[in-house]
Amino acid sequence: MSRNSSGNHGWNDTEFKSDESFEAFAASSGPLTLPDFGGSSNIDLGAIAPVFGIAGTTAPSAADYLEYDTRGRGFHERATHIIGMGYFGGILGGGAIGVVEGIRNAPSSKLKVRLNSLFNAAGQRGSRAGNALGILALMYSSIQELADTVELERFVLVDKAVPVLAAGATGMLYKSTAGTRPMLMAGAIGSVVMGAFQFGSSFLRL
Repeated sequence: MSRNSSGNHGWNDTEFKSDESFEAFAASSGPLTLPDFGGSSNIDLGAIAPVFGIAGTTAPSAADYLEYDTRGRGFHERATHIIGMGYFGGILGGGAIGVVEGIRNAPSSKLKVRLNSLFNAAGQRGSRAGNALGILALMYSSIQELADTVELERFVLVDKAVPVLAAGATGMLYKSTAGTRPMLMAGAIGSVVMGAFQFGSSFLRL
């Protein structure tokens, strides 16, 4: 629908009509030209960034930074990794000890009897060691997460001391029902093992 200047709202309709050809509409609209950017330096990257799913920025030349957690992986990632390593490490280590014990304590020298004794001892030792190390790993992950939550590293002189303290607390908690002396010994063993691991990993990085 077109209106002339005598109407209340004078304007010319240039929309495409269904009864006119596309060629006639293109001729009346004039030639289509693309904007001349004059080189890639004149392109506003912030304006076209949403087209590619990128948030625009007021400073196109600013550096882009990835999100980084200074505390490293979260609790679930660390707990899954440590528990998995502890469980499978216990199965392998305990299973290896069980293999030796099964062969040594076989009641007969027959191959079938020795294999049966081997598998029984390996399964028993492996499952016990895997469960024990898995529980220790869960306790250690929880205690370390608690230490990170209260920011225990602010009260110690060395950052490496936090895992050592967490390992000591894990050993004491694990043997807390066995009496005072076993509890303290387990805590000392946990601290020594974790301290050796921290020192060894720092030494290897050098």
